[in-house]
Amino acid sequence: MLGLAAAPAKADRIADLEAEVRQLHEVLTRIEVELKAERQVRKKAASVTSSPAINGPEPAHVGVQAAATPPRSAPETAAEGAAAPAQTWPKGYSAVPGTDTAVKFGGAIRVEAIDDIRSSQGGRTDDATAIPARGTAKANIGGSLNGSVSGSRLNFGSLSRTEIGEVKTFLEFDLGPEFSPGFRMRHAYLSTGNWLVGQTWSTIMDMDTVPDELSAGGSVGYGWLRRPQLRYSLKAGDEGRVDLAAEMPNADFTGPNAIRTAPDLVVKYSADPSWGHYALGGMLRYLRSDTGAGEKADSVVWGIVGGLGIKTVGEDMVTLQTMDGTGVGTVLNQGSGLSAAVVNGSFHTFNTYGGTLAYQHYWGPKLRSTLAAGYDHFSNATDNIGANGLGIRSLASLHANLIYSPITAMDVGLEYGYETFRASPAGSGASSRLIGVVKYGY
Repeated sequence: MLGLAAAPAKADRIADLEAEVRQLHEVLTRIEVELKAERQVRKKAASVTSSPAINGPEPAHVGVQAAATPPRSAPETAAEGAAAPAQTWPKGYSAVPGTDTAVKFGGAIRVEAIDDIRSSQGGRTDDATAIPARGTAKANIGGSLNGSVSGSRLNFGSLSRTEIGEVKTFLEFDLGPEFSPGFRMRHAYLSTGNWLVGQTWSTIMDMDTVPDELSAGGSVGYGWLRRPQLRYSLKAGDEGRVDLAAEMPNADFTGPNAIRTAPDLVVKYSADPSWGHYALGGMLRYLRSDTGAGEKADSVVWGIVGGLGIKTVGEDMVTLQTMDGTGVGTVLNQGSGLSAAVVNGSFHTFNTYGGTLAYQHYWGPKLRSTLAAGYDHFSNATDNIGANGLGIRSLASLHANLIYSPITAMDVGLEYGYETFRASPAGSGASSRLIGVVKYGY
C-alpha cells in the first residue's frame, strides 16, 4: 500500500521538475535573443559614430532597435556617451574649438646695426652691383652707421584635417629690405599631399647649401628667390625627393616692353644621405619683348644648380653651391636684372657661372662661425648694367661671422663682409661693412 501511494507522488515531482526546466530554457532563450539584438545595436551605433562622412544624427532604424532593447547599466551608458578623445596636433599648434583645424603664430624680432667701413652699397641689403666705382666721389664716402629692425617677421600657419587629407597654409611678412620699415610679403602658400601652390622659395634653390650668414644680402654665387608657383613633390627612394614646378617668371632684362608669356619650368632632385646632402636641378625660361610697333624679340634660356654638403668633424659642414647657365641672373642672389638685354631688336643673353663655398664650424654647443666666399661671372658685360650704371663683368664676396646662441631661439652675432665688382670695358669697386645682429624667434 505504501509503495503504491509513493509512486504517484514521485511522478508529480518529476513533472514539476520538467516544467521548471522548460521555463528556465525559455528564460535563457529570451535572454540570448535580447543580448544578440543589443550587440547588433551597439555595432551599428559604433559604425555610425566612427564614420567621418556622417555628421548628422543616427539613422532611424538604429533608434528603433535601441528602443526595443532593455536598458543598460549606468557604467555602460556613461562610457558610450563620453566625448571622443581630443585630436593631437604638432608642437606649436593650438586647436580651434569645434573644428578640425589648428593654428600657430610665430616670427622673429631682429635688431641690426650696420657700419659701412669702406664705401657704401646704398642700403641695408648687400648688393655688389650698387658699389660705386673707384675714383668717384661716392666711393670715397665711408663710415656710415645705420640701424634697422626691418628684418623682423610675423607669420601665421594653419593645419586642417579634411576629406582630402591634411591641408597646410603659411603666411609671413617682414618689415622690408630697406632701413625704413614697411610691410613686405615673404611667403603665402597652401599645401596638401604632394602639392604646393602660392609664393615661397623658388624650387631651383638649394636651401641646404645656403651659408649661415647674418647680412641681409649675403654672399654672391648662390640661388636666392621667392615667387608664386605650382609645385609637385614626390619621394625618390629612402633619402631623395624630386620637385617639379611651374613658376611665375620675372621680366628681369634690359629692354623695352618685357612680356611674361610662359612660366619658368623647374625640376630638381635632392637627397640627404648619412654623410651630408646633395642636389641637382634645372630651369627652362622663355624671354620675350614686344614694343607693339613691330619690334619683337624672344629667347629660350636655361640654368642649372648643383649643391653639395659634406659633414666633417662633429657638427661642422662644408658646403658648395653653383649656379650656371644663360639668362638666369634673376635666380642669383644679387643678380636681379642680370639675365639679358635687348639690343637692336634681338636678345643678348648673359652666360653666367659661379658659386659659393662655405665652411661652418661649431666652437661649442652655443657658439658657431661661418666663412663663405662667392663669385659670379657674366658674359656680354657691356650690356649687363648693374645698379651702379656700369656693365657688370664679375662679382665677388667674402663673409665671416661669429654667432652666439644663449638659448635656442636667440642669436647674437657679428659679421664682416667684403664685396667687389669688375666692370666692362673698365672699372671696379669694393665695399666692406660690419654688421651686428640680435635676433629672437618666437
